[in-house]
Amino acid sequence: MKNNWKKDYLRYKDFFLNILQIYYTKPNIKIYLELILSLSTIIVFAIFAVKPTVLTIIELNKEIETKEETIVKINQKLLDLQKANQIIQDKEEGLQKIESAIPSLANAEDLISTMENLANKNSLQLINLSMSDITLIGKVAGKTKRIDATEKLPQGAEELPCSISMSGSYQNLLLFLFDIENLVRPLKVDSLVINSTKTENGKILILTVLGRMPFVKTEI
Repeated sequence: MKNNWKKDYLRYKDFFLNILQIYYTKPNIKIYLELILSLSTIIVFAIFAVKPTVLTIIELNKEIETKEETIVKINQKLLDLQKANQIIQDKEEGLQKIESAIPSLANAEDLISTMENLANKNSLQLINLSMSDITLIGKVAGKTKRIDATEKLPQGAEELPCSISMSGSYQNLLLFLFDIENLVRPLKVDSLVINSTKTENGKILILTVLGRMPFVKTEI
């Protein structure tokens, strides 16, 4: 063993000495060797220096891709919300008409205003406008329907019973009835009575309408 390692030592020693001799005696090899060593050193340091930066860049790219996907989803949701908002705006007029036709409250003041407007429109005199008692808030213990009501309203509908009396010409009274039929908020007519009464100015016609205006009450 001792002779072997001595032989190996002498052999490697001669090998390195030969390399050094070539290195110093041949300038080209010296330049190439220095260049190779310099490049190797630069590459080694570059790998250790650039690797963290490269990893950071990769992570940032992944994060950017994730955020871009999130932005695409958010933009799609915004477009969906805009479409939904447009649909609501398009249907808003219809919803308002539905609310006007079947309100959630009795809105007795609307009935009064409507009858006054129809009387003025058809040159009639509003003699009487009365409404029955109605529960505006809470549940009704026992509903009191009109005795003269011939037809029930749809299930779940509340009603505002009313009595309306108008005086005027027959033609104007007829136009008034046509207007009642075309009201946005329907009036369920239970009975119509036309009487003729003598006055100092002559005979006048009096129309009495008994009816019910439906509404769907919102529970509070």
